[in-house]
Amino acid sequence: MLHLAVLFFALTVPLIAIAQLTDPVPGTIPLGNLAVRVELVVELPDSGSASRPKARPMTLVGDGSGRRFVADQNGLVYQLDANGSLSVFLNLNSASDLVANQGQKGLSSIAFHPDYHQFGTSGHRKFFTVSAQTAASGAPDYPVPAGAPTSHHSVIHEWTVSSINPDAIDPLSVREILRIGQPYGDHNIAQISFVPNIAPTHPDYGMLYIAMGDGGNFGCCPRASVDPHFVGQNLASPLGKVLRIDPLVPDGGAAAYTIPTTNPFASDGDPSTLAEIWAFGLRNPHRFSWDTGGAGRMYISDIGQSNIEEINIGAIGANYGWSEREGTFLVQHDNELDVFQLPPDDHTYNYTYPVIQYDHDEGDRAVSGGYVYRGTASSRLTGEYIFGDLRSGRVFHAAESALGGNGQAAFAVLRLIDGATNQEKSLLEIIGGATPAPRADLRFGRDDSGRIYMVTKRDAAIRMIVPLAVGDINGDGSIDLRDLLLMQQALLGLQNLDAAQTFRADIYPAEGDGNLQVSDWAALQKLVVMP
Repeated sequence: MLHLAVLFFALTVPLIAIAQLTDPVPGTIPLGNLAVRVELVVELPDSGSASRPKARPMTLVGDGSGRRFVADQNGLVYQLDANGSLSVFLNLNSASDLVANQGQKGLSSIAFHPDYHQFGTSGHRKFFTVSAQTAASGAPDYPVPAGAPTSHHSVIHEWTVSSINPDAIDPLSVREILRIGQPYGDHNIAQISFVPNIAPTHPDYGMLYIAMGDGGNFGCCPRASVDPHFVGQNLASPLGKVLRIDPLVPDGGAAAYTIPTTNPFASDGDPSTLAEIWAFGLRNPHRFSWDTGGAGRMYISDIGQSNIEEINIGAIGANYGWSEREGTFLVQHDNELDVFQLPPDDHTYNYTYPVIQYDHDEGDRAVSGGYVYRGTASSRLTGEYIFGDLRSGRVFHAAESALGGNGQAAFAVLRLIDGATNQEKSLLEIIGGATPAPRADLRFGRDDSGRIYMVTKRDAAIRMIVPLAVGDINGDGSIDLRDLLLMQQALLGLQNLDAAQTFRADIYPAEGDGNLQVSDWAALQKLVVMP
């Protein structure tokens, strides 16, 4: 038997080596024909330690009334007013056992209950946070997997805003909702959120979605094991899942939260499956969002191990394949660097595969999910899903209408116009100036009006994505004879347009390639508002 085993090993290893993929997603991500202006809104004040003083903004959200709030990973929640001024809304450092200034630990996400402004409802003035807390600060509802170490706990808290001061949290109102043990320092609960823009009668109204990572990596340098505790496919573990709960406690209820009966495993009668699970098979579902128009689809970004970055459509009960799959590829568990083509019987596993994926050969390393733009400022940007890469800072766009079919959709690099210089630049150049930043630590936010923001930990900054108004070449808010004259001078070689002006002038046939032609001039004449 020993000789047969050796022979089998000798025969199979070369076959695996031949099938190993060195370039899983061939080709490069194209430069798109869509550009936006990037305008600095605010830089957060220092809030860290002496060795790492900078603030670490994580996201920007609205509260349903037009106000904007920013989460700082160092434990602070700020209210951001219309003038760009910040005021502290909540300080977790003085109200909890926060673990901050350590990699991915700290305050991760914030969410306002959809009934936050509805007087007389149980969600009135309710606000939620998720953060890394010390393991000694409480007993976990779900401990780490058997045999795994405990690094810290991911904890969801509910807070009540002061009835006297709507701009401050009552620190004594804190209530712990859910506590999950984390074996390693990364892949925590990355985001919590409620579905926006649905009616109170909708069954998903008031349900809290929770993006729970797989608990982190074990081993290092040069290779690590993939999902060392095999939690991604384990329905008895909350790790590597999207969870869904109702965080509000009914009057007289003893439970910290309740579970929607429509969750896929809530009524299966199997005690070994967690009723909180909504979807599974995810590595690090770093960000998710819902399209507030169109088909209203949910999009989940899942940061890959060493090869593939994913954007997935959220679907109840979906199995996204981790850690048997990374993107549309087969994973080798004991070697994070290797992926292979799918086996012939792959269809029997019923995995849900990404609608967008890319690999790491262009310097991108970690996908950062964003939002579908549904503002009214630009017809070109409307309906585009805006996302990016956390490390490289490249921002991408894809037509949301193309994301519902089979296979992977096309996407392209979104071109950025620096609001300070009106020149086209990369985000790393915008952050670093003359010396581009080495990484961006990019995330996205969205306010109540649908405006999208870029949030960068590298420089503790919040920047707004501003659509370029096609035809308004000089950017004065109207399309008039002055724009017509400016284009005429540009076509005759008498006037040089900056990058923002060029994209505004490139009208027909809406190709956005930055090349001005007589057809653009003719199209502009039809748009001009005569005095």
